Amino acid sequence: MAITTTRDEPTTMTGAVAVRVPEHATGGLLADAERRLACVDGVSDVSVDGFQSIQPGLSATVVTVSVTFETVHSPSTLREHLSERVAIEAVERLERAV
Repeated sequence: MAITTTRDEPTTMTGAVAVRVPEHATGGLLADAERRLACVDGVSDVSVDGFQSIQPGLSATVVTVSVTFETVHSPSTLREHLSERVAIEAVERLERAV
């Protein structure tokens, strides 16, 4: 008799995500983007690997960052959760790490 579990195992995903960082954010653009991405449902760990682009605005700066996630979600579900966050402008790329 086989024993199975329904526990989801974390998986690593990489991507490029555009994050809106308010003008008066503390800790710098990368640190604030990482903090905002860490709040996404199902993300157990996040690492911002660097900038892809920076777009200054009047009250906020939109930074597109290369990011690595540890998550229990599929790429499509994680993309959906990211899109629901107010600070996330766009999910440009998201895929399982090889």
